[in-house]
Amino acid sequence: MHIPRISFITLIMLFEGALLPLSLLLSWLLDIPLTLSGGGLSIVMGVLGTLPIWWLLIWARSLRVSSVEEFFSWVDSNIVSLFRGATAWQIAVIALLAGLGEEMLFRGIIQQGLQGWLGPWPGLFVASFVFGAAHWVSRTYMIFACVMGLYLGLLYWRTDNLLVPIIIHALYDFLALRMLLSQLPVARQESP
Repeated sequence: MHIPRISFITLIMLFEGALLPLSLLLSWLLDIPLTLSGGGLSIVMGVLGTLPIWWLLIWARSLRVSSVEEFFSWVDSNIVSLFRGATAWQIAVIALLAGLGEEMLFRGIIQQGLQGWLGPWPGLFVASFVFGAAHWVSRTYMIFACVMGLYLGLLYWRTDNLLVPIIIHALYDFLALRMLLSQLPVARQESP
């Protein structure tokens, strides 16, 4: 019996998409409300909130420091290269699902629950660490994810609206992947 191979892109879509129903189930089981308020101000805050981390990525990518260059070389060959060949719409779907699922889980459930249990600041820091640990692929990448989790968590805590970090997360992921993919060297063609 032949089992069809699932592409990495499809697998990522399924994984990120599964976080949304998991978050909704946990919200119901733990009685933690997921506050998601629409409106122009939330959208503007989300879009503008993407700019600092986008600029940070561009600045970091331009640094000519060996440890930073080594990190981005590792990211290119071990993470970004997995997305090689993905279409813009596939990246958009992955970014949207990651923004929705991860923010509902990490900010909406984990951070909110920990802040209620440990207090606002400890809950924010522990949730940010959990977010970073969940993104562990290297120590440097985990630290970056912890800082990103802290930034998103602080915005969620201050706005009490998941839409803001969802937009930031999704827009950042989309822009970052598109930029990093455009900078990858073209794969060498094998001669027959």
